[in-house]
Amino acid sequence: MSGACAGFRNLSRRGVLQVGSLSALGLGLSDLLRVRAAQAAAGKRPASQADSVLMIWLSGGPSHLDLWDMKPEAPAEIRGEFKPIQTNVPGIRVSELLPQTAKRAHQFAMLHGITHNRGEHEGAHVWMLTGYKPVRPFFALRDPSQDQPSMGSVVVQELGPKNSVPPYVCIPVASYNGAFNAFLSRRNAPFEVNGDPNKDDFQVRDLGRLAAMDDERLGRRRRMLGQVDGSFRHLDAVAESLAAKDEFYAKAYDLVGAAGARGAFEIQKEPKELRDRYGRNVLGQSALLARRLIEHGARFVTLDTTYWGMYWDTHDANFKTLRETHAPNLDMAYSALLEDMERRGLLERTLVLVMSEFGRTPKINAQAGQ
Repeated sequence: MSGACAGFRNLSRRGVLQVGSLSALGLGLSDLLRVRAAQAAAGKRPASQADSVLMIWLSGGPSHLDLWDMKPEAPAEIRGEFKPIQTNVPGIRVSELLPQTAKRAHQFAMLHGITHNRGEHEGAHVWMLTGYKPVRPFFALRDPSQDQPSMGSVVVQELGPKNSVPPYVCIPVASYNGAFNAFLSRRNAPFEVNGDPNKDDFQVRDLGRLAAMDDERLGRRRRMLGQVDGSFRHLDAVAESLAAKDEFYAKAYDLVGAAGARGAFEIQKEPKELRDRYGRNVLGQSALLARRLIEHGARFVTLDTTYWGMYWDTHDANFKTLRETHAPNLDMAYSALLEDMERRGLLERTLVLVMSEFGRTPKINAQAGQ
């Protein structure tokens, strides 16, 4: 975790562990409050308070033993092929596959004491993204009466939107389990980008307008809709339904009509050099788009590149996959994100999380996987 949580270094390790249990690669919302209270009691200046979250979700379960929790003294069948390197913080080491990340260790904290007992991806997704142990079979139909809302939905419910930019956004799409709003209102559901920001023709589905649809014409259509709806408001049942729809129509018009909201998604406006620094791949460009959304006012942005071929479930060819694609892409994107957000002053108010549903078992199998 990084960003606004950097101030937690003011607490001792024992102090943090006494504050509350750790979850994911960050602290639970109630734990954050307790940490701030502990700092105040100790007479120390509290960390900057975050008002937005950017979460990089590594779906599939990356091998933590080959990235940030290496065991170089373990037997060969556990320690793997990669060696640890020293970061810019004494005593903290990461994999040799993460050289750029190693230079920014002063901006993040690694939490190793996290565990749960779900071995299947679906249930583990739900547990890590909501904070609640799933109560239904992992392949059962979703039931809002049993599901718990995701972290993003809770943040939006508690803090609300900042402006016309969707407060909760998933890039490119929502994680297939755990990103839902459950029993909370649909206003707390994630807005899905549904596109690969690395493509030259990238655009957000349903966000654009027809070329002939200028502001004046869009306004006329909106007024006409209001007149038609008004004709039925004398009927109680219809009025109640229309009142519920009005909020969604208003948000839709704001999103399509507001240049600021549309502009948040226009990654093409970023300089070529910066886009190259993030990495010309789906993870790198998703991270850059996430930064734009945070900068324009989104509360909670999740990026999960599973559906675009970056899945971390390495039952076989673990070392080849990490060496050739996954680790270099993550190293470039994450280090560029921290660097870029620091330069823009966004880390002062943004909690950046890198997390997944679980890690991997230690023994290397016959297929060079785990």
